[in-house]
Amino acid sequence: LESSKLPVEFKPLTTPALDEVAKVLQDGLEANFSEVCVQVVECPDLREWGLAAQGLGGATRLMDVGGVPYLMPTPQKDKLYNMKDYPKLANLEKGGVVIGAGAGPWPYI
Repeated sequence: LESSKLPVEFKPLTTPALDEVAKVLQDGLEANFSEVCVQVVECPDLREWGLAAQGLGGATRLMDVGGVPYLMPTPQKDKLYNMKDYPKLANLEKGGVVIGAGAGPWPYI
């Protein structure tokens, strides 16, 4: 698919305080695990876990590309997206790191 022709929408998102996020995670995890400790800390160097960049860069974007309708009932292999286009689609002028789950663009991986 030609990325420049895809519809792109931008929506404002609420950014909760980190202490609120920590409390929600703590409460939710305590319901399922016997030992839980959630803390807000400085971001570690994410390259230690095999990521391509040190951190998230402060200009985080959330994207939904493709989706379940292209995978069910069978994968539509003609729906291809080049992940190299994602930073441009998200208005990250200097590029960015793409992190996420999904089927991925199988011919490019």
